Amino acid sequence: MRNRKRVLIPLAALLWGLFIFWQSSKTGTDSGQLSDGIVSFLQRFLPISHDILSVLVRKAAHVSEYFIFSALLCVSAHQYRLLLRPFDLSVLFIGTAWAVCDEWIQTFVPGRAGCVQDVLIDMAGVLAAFFLCRLLIRFITKKKERNQNSCSVSSAICEKPSQNLK
Repeated sequence: MRNRKRVLIPLAALLWGLFIFWQSSKTGTDSGQLSDGIVSFLQRFLPISHDILSVLVRKAAHVSEYFIFSALLCVSAHQYRLLLRPFDLSVLFIGTAWAVCDEWIQTFVPGRAGCVQDVLIDMAGVLAAFFLCRLLIRFITKKKERNQNSCSVSSAICEKPSQNLK
């Protein structure tokens, strides 16, 4: 059962990466219709022009897709103890390489174009998830250390009275 769990997160990362590529393979018209539907919904609540909201929705999609992808990569790398070195950049490299490939794929899709600016926006999502995961891992590790230290102290305190009774 434990081995199955260890495979689920890396599999989810791979599937999410393939989902990103699938989204990029949609034509400009299909992609635009999806964005316009979201923009129309949001305009009910936000007094922002359609053009500005459209740009915000599209760029937020880039950041969120790559945030999720990078978070899954970070958890996978942590599971397999690949993030032990302080400056391990493998997750950043994979996320950035994926973003470059994603934009390159779009150059072959009608109505789409690859854009360096979008790679940079994708990298913002990768970086945000990477640093958030690093902070969470550090927090969890320190919490475990504190719990272990408090258990050691309490067990030492408990042992002393019993030793005095002998």
